[in-house]
Amino acid sequence: MTAFSFKNLQKTTAGKTGYALDLAAQYEEAKALGGLASSASSFLNTAVACILTDLHEPARQLLEKSRKWLEDANANNERPQRYFPHATEAQRLYDLATCRWLLEGIHSSQLLEQSIAARERWFDSQRKMDRTSFVMTVHHYLDARAQAQMTRHISKLWPDGKRPVEIEVASQALASNRSIIQNLYAQRMGEWLSVGRYLDAACWLKVGLWPIDSLRPPFEIVREARKYVL
Repeated sequence: MTAFSFKNLQKTTAGKTGYALDLAAQYEEAKALGGLASSASSFLNTAVACILTDLHEPARQLLEKSRKWLEDANANNERPQRYFPHATEAQRLYDLATCRWLLEGIHSSQLLEQSIAARERWFDSQRKMDRTSFVMTVHHYLDARAQAQMTRHISKLWPDGKRPVEIEVASQALASNRSIIQNLYAQRMGEWLSVGRYLDAACWLKVGLWPIDSLRPPFEIVREARKYVL
């Protein structure tokens, strides 16, 4: 496991450049720049940092703000300045589904399926599919239960040889085998948190633990990250 300081994370998150900065972000300014969805994604990441450090009230405020901005961006088909056809929509839909899970404890199957459909169109539009891009989004496929599409990509990208631990886990029925997902968390959790990928960590925790313990509050699932870092 990788060493990581929750004390330092709490200090940063509660500081001037933490959740207060995101809560102060102005809707109209972001909308004018086509940045509602990207801003909301940043809010989500900060919200998870708040959950990890027991700052629950600002976490809920950020999640509610994220949901509003993502819903509006989705409804208006927002086009950001850096627009990637289908990939932009895929990420926006996935973020909204994740936000709803964290806030309401619901699995938004329709949003997740729409996200994967958009992601597939993005991958189909690329002349060559990138392994790194797929590794970064494979948990989206797991979350959406898109087993067939995921398996096809894995077979194409890694026909033989060593595969990243995320792909090894994804290629197996991780939700029914705690030891497999725990191995992933032990290897990657510290790394994810150390580089600020708090939202990715939360999504992987949902994929691995929530299908088994769906009665547990999402905040409690997210705090399971603490078990896998020093």
